[in-house]
Amino acid sequence: MKYIEKIKSVFNSIKYIFMISLKYNYKYLVLFIPATLLTAVSPFITILFPKWIIDSITGGKDIRFILMLALVMFTLRLIRSHLSSLIGHAQALNLTDIKTKMTLGIIEKTMNIKYEYLENAEYLDLKERAEKCIGNSYNISKIANIISKFISSILQIIGLIYIVSKINILILAVVIIIIMINSFAKSIEAKKTHSIRKKFSALSRKLFEMIYVSWDYKYAKDIRVYNLKDWLNEKKDRLHKRFSRSLVAEFMYTSITNLFQNILNILQEGLFYVYLAYKFFTESLTLGDFTMYLSAIRHFSACMKNVIGSCVSLYEASMYIEDYRRYMELEEIRQVAIQGQNINIDTIEFKNVCFKYPNTENYVLNNVSFILKKGEKLSIVGDNGAGKTTLIKLLLRLYLPDSGSISVNGMNIEDINFNEYAKAISVVFQDSQLFAFTVAENIAYNEPQLSRLNKTVDKIGIKNKIDNLSDGYETYMSREFSKNGIEFSGGEQQKIVIARALYKNSNMVILDEPTSNLSPIAEYELYKDFDKVIENKTVIYISHRMSSCKLCDKILLLENGSVLEYGSHSELMSLGGKYKTMFEIQAKYYA
Repeated sequence: MKYIEKIKSVFNSIKYIFMISLKYNYKYLVLFIPATLLTAVSPFITILFPKWIIDSITGGKDIRFILMLALVMFTLRLIRSHLSSLIGHAQALNLTDIKTKMTLGIIEKTMNIKYEYLENAEYLDLKERAEKCIGNSYNISKIANIISKFISSILQIIGLIYIVSKINILILAVVIIIIMINSFAKSIEAKKTHSIRKKFSALSRKLFEMIYVSWDYKYAKDIRVYNLKDWLNEKKDRLHKRFSRSLVAEFMYTSITNLFQNILNILQEGLFYVYLAYKFFTESLTLGDFTMYLSAIRHFSACMKNVIGSCVSLYEASMYIEDYRRYMELEEIRQVAIQGQNINIDTIEFKNVCFKYPNTENYVLNNVSFILKKGEKLSIVGDNGAGKTTLIKLLLRLYLPDSGSISVNGMNIEDINFNEYAKAISVVFQDSQLFAFTVAENIAYNEPQLSRLNKTVDKIGIKNKIDNLSDGYETYMSREFSKNGIEFSGGEQQKIVIARALYKNSNMVILDEPTSNLSPIAEYELYKDFDKVIENKTVIYISHRMSSCKLCDKILLLENGSVLEYGSHSELMSLGGKYKTMFEIQAKYYA
């Protein structure tokens, strides 16, 4: 039963990889057939023609006949070599195309899978193994080559059995037994090395992250100021030692298996030499026969090894293909069929929402309930770890609640098309990223309109900065890709991110610590004309600066994932609870 499952797994991997080949480049499969047939026929040239030439020489045949045989052999081998070269080159080009498209497929998949996978180390390791499946030896080309070798070897065996059996049928049995032993040893090695290589993923990801930190210029200041060089080198050395031990373990398994196989192969070949020599001296075996039979036995042995070894290799390769398939089959963001809804958010309601992150036991949010209406401004406050950012992730549908419901305009958030819903919301994250693109591209992406750009950046207070740049909006926000590129300050970068959110022109804006990198004056300027800036949009704030709360209609105070207080600024101040304490503690430093 166990072996049947393994066979099914191998078959499914083969089927999967050929379906990919057919999907991405059918020409590859067209070339696969002549390549396989050519490989199957080729050995018989080297088996039969030498016999005929040697027997012709020793039998006193006319020199012209011998030269004719040699010419035919030479011509056939030349044609075979040329065709093999052409087919091989064409295959390589097609395989490169397929591998490129498979890589693009992974990229597309990564942008569509559920967000929770991207915060899970197990799935990040799976992603790395899937990427390596394309780039290393356990990829589509190996699968195809193994299958080609398997089919061509079967075809060769059919012809070789006839030749070898004319000597002694026991020769066939000896070859098969030795190959079965070798294959069993190889299958054990394959299972062990795959287990070792699974550990490579986590180790290599950590190791290369350390290397990236060490050489990327963004970390250079911290490394020097905090004198982190020795500490980073120590961490790299520890990871490298673990990585090296894994490589050594794989090398040892492979070396021991190869040594065992080489011993058996040498004994096998020695036996054949002795047996054929005996037949040559005791029976009417010609020198040509001796050469043909020896070559045939060698080819038969090689073909049997290819057949059984191909089965083992297919099993080994299928384990790596399975990683690629598993990743490509990860659940994607649920998209309902409705397109073009053009959602305008009128109400958002959290009703008894509970949530815990995958593979954890403790709930981050517990029975959270509140209603936010169109045009209202909500401030979410609380201690670090209270669940503020998690609440926003649920609102953005990056995660779904474990229980309770989130409704938008009375409709369950899960029943709204994700892409249409995303158009209705702009977000400024704590860690929102700027790209090494132009200023215009960072704000407007592929929809830059000069009048809208000017209006937006003017509201945020960064228009003068952009106007004074050498290339204006076309200035690159990095020195990596342009000599005229410029590195913006932390506060300026944050203004660009806020400008991006406002330029999107959605009717709801979420601001997670929007002024954390702004100077007091810049923060004041932003808040002073805040209503003008947001243009009556629905706004959700997450901020540790309590001054923003006075701008909001409602305040939601979270503590340990639960709603502790909820109401307006004046209501919560009158309540005299934790919100009042937090506000007054911060306010006294500005008194």
